[in-house]
Amino acid sequence: FAVSPRTPAIAGISKDATRLIRIRPDLPEDRSKQLMATGTAFRSPSWDRFDRLWVVDQRRTGSRVNIFDGDEQRGVPVEGLGDSEINALAVSSDGTRVAMITHDKNAPPQLQLGLVKTSQVDPGSPDPRRVVRPAQIVDLRPLSPLLGEAIDVAWVDPQRLVVLIKDAEAGLVQPFEVGVDGRMPELLGSLASDLVSVAAGGPDVPILFGTSDDKIWELSTSTGPTPIRVWKPLSDGDGNQIVGTSPAYPG
Repeated sequence: FAVSPRTPAIAGISKDATRLIRIRPDLPEDRSKQLMATGTAFRSPSWDRFDRLWVVDQRRTGSRVNIFDGDEQRGVPVEGLGDSEINALAVSSDGTRVAMITHDKNAPPQLQLGLVKTSQVDPGSPDPRRVVRPAQIVDLRPLSPLLGEAIDVAWVDPQRLVVLIKDAEAGLVQPFEVGVDGRMPELLGSLASDLVSVAAGGPDVPILFGTSDDKIWELSTSTGPTPIRVWKPLSDGDGNQIVGTSPAYPG
């Protein structure tokens, strides 16, 4: 699921991955759920700051990126994707870049970055999101291809990503911070539990991780000349560890 950064809305994918559903917790229960679309295999919903929902639909003919903007749905072609599948997708908060984990039969899943090419629409519209619209994802290029098998990805801010990488020999999944400028990735630490998902909400909040045993951990980094990273379980107000999966920040 994904939480909208602008409105009280949650986009969720059904267990069989064939339905995309919008949930409004602020509305009465009989009006809180809306079927947005049906597909073959939805995955990785992600909102941008204009309240547009990006989602992947994996079809027999390949992966398709769709955008839902209000009641409008349209496809966004990915230049250079070829026959690769998109395992995960995360759009940057400003809607200018898309991070994707792509996979083809000849290589392990890898992190790639694409630029969002836009086209002009109605210039007289008072709504800024109507001035330009995503038209295509271009300039797809790998980020840190030598790290290993990429599992999941999230944006920390418009310049930094955190990606889960599985070591092929040890089988350990570890988080790395990766810059869009191509600088060397930085290992953020290790956790004994198997990491399966990651969520980031900005540089001032902890990075959240879901594990295979349905626990959620947070990774905080202190400020100062020598930053210290601290792992701790996500707990409720009484100190009890929260049991759950797939943590998410708005976006």
